[in-house]
Order: sequence, then C-alpha cells, then structure tokens
Amino acid sequence: MKKLIFLIVVSASLFLSCSKDDESASKDNESSQSCRATNISMKINGELKTFTTGGRGIDIIWGTGQYDLSLLFYGSTQGTLRLEMIYKETGNNVIDLLKLSNFDEAHTGTYELVNDDFESNVLVNRSECFYATFAGKINANGEELIITEGVISYEYDEPFGE
Repeated sequence: MKKLIFLIVVSASLFLSCSKDDESASKDNESSQSCRATNISMKINGELKTFTTGGRGIDIIWGTGQYDLSLLFYGSTQGTLRLEMIYKETGNNVIDLLKLSNFDEAHTGTYELVNDDFESNVLVNRSECFYATFAGKINANGEELIITEGVISYEYDEPFGE
C-alpha cells in the first residue's frame, strides 16, 4: 500500500512539473520573439487591404486582475479595423473581437471577423509590440468574403507601462 501511495505522489508531481514547464516554455518563446516592423494587412477575396495605426490602449477588467488590449487601425483608402483581447495573452484563437468597418464602396457596415470560420494565432502580445496572423470567412450583406494572409504587426512608439 505504501508503494502505491508513493507511486501516486511521484506521478502527480511529475505531471504538475511538466505542465509548468510547458507553460514556461510558451512564455519563453513569446518573450524571445523580437518585435517586427509595423504592418497591418489582409487579403479580402484576393484583394490586398492595408491599414495604418490609429490608437491603442489597455483597460482593467474589473474583478479579474486582467487587462483588455484595444488596437485601432485605419484603412489606407477607407475603413477601420479594431481588435480587442486580453493583454499579454498569446496562442491560437484568443482574439475576442476583430471588427472590420467600411472597407470598400460595397461594404459600408461593420463586420465581426471572429466567428466559427476564423483562425488566429497571436505570437507576441507585450508592452513593446503585438504580432498576430489570421484568416477566415465572413458573410457581408449576403456575400461570402474570404479573408487570407491577415497580419497585425504593431511595434508601439512607446511601450505600455507595467
């Protein structure tokens, strides 16, 4: 019986140490990524759309100890792109909101890109910069739009305070 209890305790400690190592490795990988030059773009049905930086902020999410990151971008000819997610969170499909508005003459509404057909990967989300890739499909005014090669690479002029 003592051997069984010892085996359970050893197994549990090994399992817990592995999950902490995995989490630590993910954090190390994110922190080792260097900031990339600012570039915000995507292809919508094969047509390249580019954006410039418009604003950024972090707000406290009351009662959670977490912060919400907000980024705003302006289209090179028209439109806006707005992102919201947990500050410093990285990984697949962690973007909470990505809204595209007024991006061409035929699409003057606001369209939420995050849906069941949306994939994203946030690789860097820290005080100096943000980097993510995304792709997916949306329905805009009854028309299916295919988003490919989406990139948000934003090196901040001034880092956020910690």
